[in-house]
Amino acid sequence: MNQKDIETLAIALPEDILKAKWCGDFDRAFHLIDLYLANEKVPAFMKTRLALEREVLKALPTGYTYSEEDALALVQKEIPDFTKAELDALRDRGAIDWIFAPLGWGNWQAVVASITGLVAKENIVGTLGVLYGGGDGSVYDAMAAAFTGITAYSFLVFNLLCAPCFAAIGAIKREMNSRKWTWFAIGYQCVFAYVIALMINQFGGLFTGNANILGVIVAVLLLAGIIYMLCKPYKEATKLSVK
Repeated sequence: MNQKDIETLAIALPEDILKAKWCGDFDRAFHLIDLYLANEKVPAFMKTRLALEREVLKALPTGYTYSEEDALALVQKEIPDFTKAELDALRDRGAIDWIFAPLGWGNWQAVVASITGLVAKENIVGTLGVLYGGGDGSVYDAMAAAFTGITAYSFLVFNLLCAPCFAAIGAIKREMNSRKWTWFAIGYQCVFAYVIALMINQFGGLFTGNANILGVIVAVLLLAGIIYMLCKPYKEATKLSVK
């Protein structure tokens, strides 16, 4: 292994491998990696990245407190009728990650941390520490395996720009004195945060060689819309209407 091989770790993995990795389904991740390595159409740099990921995955299971079978057994204690087939179906459908996958961090840990940030933004740090803190590895090792530099930046920007904590939302409600405009403000902040985080991840993919063409097109259209709204000439009303 040389320096150039190590630099390939900055390249994002294929989405199906990431999903298997985030779900702790390492056998499936190994299987998918082997399929990619056997495919002659996969570029050499990606094969190097996948070979390194294979070595990472050999050590990663030690950071999981429960195996898939143990976790399923715990769920079945609360929901006796819940089956492994239902678990696989939920995972394959991407019940959670599809919403934030275009932002680059469609794993449930990041999503849960973002939700707890509505209580207080500092809760995001504590939640990530808990969710990534199990096992023999450090929190930083686990988070480094889940995020790249670009997806981490996307995650940070989204949580900085999205709806504030509940206390600030209460202040917005009090100042606006309107439930409708309060919800509009919250929705606007969340949509704006999503758009900016999406552009960061999609444009960043162009520099890492992992661009999604459809995602880049959407990001370009969104950026064009923002520029248009910023440069749009202001037309002052010529008359005042009173209802």
